[in-house]
Amino acid sequence: MSEAACYFARMRRRLFIVLLWLPAVVLAAILLPIGVIFTYWAWDDYRFPRRSPLAADLPNAFVEASTAFDARVREKFPVGSPESELVRVLSEQGFTSDRKYPVYGRDAGVRSGPAPKVLQLTHSVIVCQYVWNVVWRADDAGRIADVWAEYHAVCL
Repeated sequence: MSEAACYFARMRRRLFIVLLWLPAVVLAAILLPIGVIFTYWAWDDYRFPRRSPLAADLPNAFVEASTAFDARVREKFPVGSPESELVRVLSEQGFTSDRKYPVYGRDAGVRSGPAPKVLQLTHSVIVCQYVWNVVWRADDAGRIADVWAEYHAVCL
C-alpha cells in the first residue's frame, strides 16, 4: 500500500471517528444541562411538601386550597396562643418575613388598628410562584388576637 493510500485510510478513520462521536458529544452537551435543571425541579417538588406540612397536599383549586390552608393555620395557631410559637413553627417550615408578593385576602388594605404581621412562603414552578401567606395580629401580651392565611399563585 502506498504512502498516500495509508494517509487517506488514516484520515478516513479519523473522520469516521469524529463524525461518529461529534453528534453524541453535542447532544450530551445540550441534554445534560436540561436534565440537571429538570432534576432540580423534580427534587424541589419532591422535598417541598416535607419542608412545610401546613402547605402540603392542598386541593388543586385555589379557592378550596386557600380555604383549607386557612383552616389548617387557624387550627394549629388558635386565637390566644403565643405569637412566638407561630413564628417559630412557620420559620422552621421555611416561611420568612421577606415579602415578595402582596397579601390579597381579607383586611389586606385595612389601615385601622395595629398593622398585621405576615410570614410568607414561596415556591417556584417554571413560570409561576406559589405563595402562602400567614397573617396575624398580636395583643400587647404577645398572644395571637387574629390569624388568617391565604394561598395563591403569581404567574407570568
